[in-house]
Amino acid sequence: MLRAKKYFLCEAFAFAVLFIPILGVNADVEVHENLSNLAFSVGEWVAEIEVESTAYRFEISIQPAAAGHILKGDLKVFAGSDLISQSTEIFYFKPESKKISAISFNSSGRRFEGDFKKQGGKFVRKWVGIDENGKKISGENHLEKIDRNSMIFRMTNIHRGRTKLPDQPVLKVRRIHPR
Repeated sequence: MLRAKKYFLCEAFAFAVLFIPILGVNADVEVHENLSNLAFSVGEWVAEIEVESTAYRFEISIQPAAAGHILKGDLKVFAGSDLISQSTEIFYFKPESKKISAISFNSSGRRFEGDFKKQGGKFVRKWVGIDENGKKISGENHLEKIDRNSMIFRMTNIHRGRTKLPDQPVLKVRRIHPR
């Protein structure tokens, strides 16, 4: 069970990266108009949490790419001082559905993707992916903006194959260089 908790804790923050963009707009960042809601996320972010006496630190950087038509997010997850996972996220607009979507790849071979939807004051992303063993995994991410420099992230309704896994702890994410 401890391994499963650590695995999903890392993935939870990887998906937090996917949610950060849709919280607001910052006009000084050059992104294509279809991704204007993603401008908020450009910059450096961090979250820290302790699980079963292990301190985890999540560091992310999100930058525009391809003339602002995509945003690229890079994530590093540390357990203590050990780097235990890395992920790359690509955020993009799907003209056929008029939705913002994202795909994530990580250092263990996992891949996840899904679209964003606003529900009340939160943003929800239903995602589906494949784990390192080729098994289907799915879940929902919930993100609530606190202010322009911080937010709360929660990962719920997680399934690996037909097995329901526990919801993940709340992560408080903050901008490293507040605006």
